[in-house]
Amino acid sequence: MEQDFAFHREIAAASGNPHLLTAVEQLGASMIAMPRRRLEGGEKAPQGAESPDGEAPATAALAEHHAVLDAIAEADPRAASSAMRAHLTASRRRVLA
Repeated sequence: MEQDFAFHREIAAASGNPHLLTAVEQLGASMIAMPRRRLEGGEKAPQGAESPDGEAPATAALAEHHAVLDAIAEADPRAASSAMRAHLTASRRRVLA
């Protein structure tokens, strides 16, 4: 959870939006609502928590993080925004499943 939060905090810091960074810092690691045991595979994910292609939650989240990082590395703000939006939408789906 700590590494996942650190990823989101660094993205918020890099955004240059002080309000986003403040919000992320105030939420803290609690913003990562997926239980660690489920992410690490020690707890079975509920039906629907996997990605659309059946990936485990941790595998899907890692792939989503890579998509965000790749877009940032390519200096493509639209792709980065789209990748982060997709990650947050998928994360919400996993948490609510």
